[in-house]
Amino acid sequence: MNRRIIIALCYWAYAVVMVHAADYLREIKPVLKARCYACHGALKQKAGLRVDTAANIRKGAKGDAIVVLGKPTNSELIARITSDDMEERMPPEGAPLKANEIAAIREWIVAGAPIPENETAEADPLKHWAFQVP
Repeated sequence: MNRRIIIALCYWAYAVVMVHAADYLREIKPVLKARCYACHGALKQKAGLRVDTAANIRKGAKGDAIVVLGKPTNSELIARITSDDMEERMPPEGAPLKANEIAAIREWIVAGAPIPENETAEADPLKHWAFQVP
């Protein structure tokens, strides 16, 4: 009997986390596109980091993870976007991310930074037909 209760509580706890997980495509990707792609997108990847897909975020930079799944306090991404040190803070220019934007990213990491199905990376702007030699 106790085993069934424990299993039921585990399923309930998992469901609660999933209900509160941020929607990557709706809440997080637009923030990253507006604030991060200029330095970490298809055209440029400072420090070897590209953040235009959830898979790229999970891959990290130069082999170093920036997200520790389920552990936002151990994630370099959270450390950078919440830093008060102007040398460390991301994005380096402009206002810091808003509290609700940081909270959404934190929730996404807590949920295991799920990768949306069929998400595609931004196209390399230099491969656009207008830049091709005829």
